[in-house]
Amino acid sequence: MTGWGREISAGLVGTGVAIAIMLWAWRSIGWPAPGVAIASGIGVYLLLRSGLRSRYGRR
Repeated sequence: MTGWGREISAGLVGTGVAIAIMLWAWRSIGWPAPGVAIASGIGVYLLLRSGLRSRYGRR
């Protein structure tokens, strides 16, 4: 259970960092909103996929 909680907290930290980087890049580059939404969707999908793979692969 401890490893599971650590994974969730690591995922939250990674998501927060990714969101902060995306917001900074959006403001500096001036991306359109659809591009930001697509990029964030891809980032969240990759984070979830890697988290699920590591959790179920350790069984």
